[in-house]
Amino acid sequence: MLLKGTILTFFISITFLSFGQTKKPEVWSYVSKEGVTFHVKSPFTAIAAKADKSLGDEIQIELNGKSLTVPLDADALEPTYFISLPERLQGAQITTSFSVAIYIIDSEETPAIEARNSRVAQGCDLGFSAIPQSEWRAGLAPPNYSRSFTSVSHAVVHHAAGSNSSTNFTQVVRDIYLYHTQVNGWSDIGYNYLIAQNGDIYNGRDPDGGPQDNVLGAHFCGSNSGTMGICLLGNYETATPTIATWASLQNIIAFKLDKESLDPLGSYPHAFGSIGSIIGHRDGCSTLCPGQNVYNRIASLRTSVNDRLGDCESTLSFSSTTLTINAGEQITFTNSSTGYEQYEWYFEGGNPYSTNMQEGDAITYNYPGVFDVLLIGMTGDLVDSLKFENAVLVKGELSIFPNPVSAGKKLSFAETAPLSKLEILDSQGSLCFSQNLVIENQVIIPYLRAGVYFLRLYSEGVWKTEELIIR
Repeated sequence: MLLKGTILTFFISITFLSFGQTKKPEVWSYVSKEGVTFHVKSPFTAIAAKADKSLGDEIQIELNGKSLTVPLDADALEPTYFISLPERLQGAQITTSFSVAIYIIDSEETPAIEARNSRVAQGCDLGFSAIPQSEWRAGLAPPNYSRSFTSVSHAVVHHAAGSNSSTNFTQVVRDIYLYHTQVNGWSDIGYNYLIAQNGDIYNGRDPDGGPQDNVLGAHFCGSNSGTMGICLLGNYETATPTIATWASLQNIIAFKLDKESLDPLGSYPHAFGSIGSIIGHRDGCSTLCPGQNVYNRIASLRTSVNDRLGDCESTLSFSSTTLTINAGEQITFTNSSTGYEQYEWYFEGGNPYSTNMQEGDAITYNYPGVFDVLLIGMTGDLVDSLKFENAVLVKGELSIFPNPVSAGKKLSFAETAPLSKLEILDSQGSLCFSQNLVIENQVIIPYLRAGVYFLRLYSEGVWKTEELIIR
């Protein structure tokens, strides 16, 4: 039996390293000379590679015959490249044209994240909510070391340099955690916070009861004292940060600089000299991080945080005619915010999904489910957001999507009542798959032969059945 945290090395011999819990390995490494193809049979979610730094700021490998760009991690102690994949692969072929040690990382199926009312900073209210380590790290070995803390005078902005198309943000955070701990050999994930493209904030390095914003990380060119690291998921050499991402970044930095009485436009002592209270990773060492499209906005970020801390007149708020309707009905929302030049709305499950809605406009909800509402206020480069999770309840008959769906992919159910059991039957009525716990109205489709099936869901004492097509 393989042990939790195992690194399995194929190079003449096989070696096992362990954290001590019995479980399948989460990281494998393959060491080879150039031009070798690895046949990976097990599932994996991310790839790391140790190679000669002369290869540059990124390397190209082949994944199932297609070119994959893997960026350099400037903070690793030896030249290391890393990328979290958009989805969990069920095995693959990997080919390199240079000598390299390839690390195959599997953060496994992502846990369901507990819904929370994620109202974030606006005006003088500098609070924000974040997803704790106990939720995103569920099922992975926790870190075990003596924490260090630092008095912060610099907020350092990073990017993960990974996929811009991934929507499984919790998987990306789990991948980074395993990469930092089992490939780089660090005690824990390197950043204090991580921000997803939808604006969700994840608590990073585990402070073990201490202050999250003061736990000493591993993110700033080997000189981490006096710094707090914030990592934006995505690659901002090629993409631009979403409005929701930028709002959360401003929220965290405004909170921290206000707490420490720091000037957003000022500079403070550091091992590298006098540097700004808000900086990018590349201000400390040679790296593309946090990506040109973020780095170009660091100056405006300083200004907008300064405006936030100096102006308490802007507030976000909204109300609605009702928050419980039947599928096909409409809801009218009223924006009662003050102090912003323009606003944007995002209505999960609604039509339209995104709008700069005018007073009296209505949103139609065609499908049953429980949905979020997000309101964003903007003045110049200053961005605030107000998000209520599970705000809208739309009643209706059972609906499943996507349908058709591929094996190994996620299937969701628009069902307002709790689901306690799920079954998949073939066209002859034979049971092919069952699951007694349905979390957040989602399930990963098992590996069944393509064809027509019947999905049965048990809810409030009643079985509901829908035709399901597996491609």
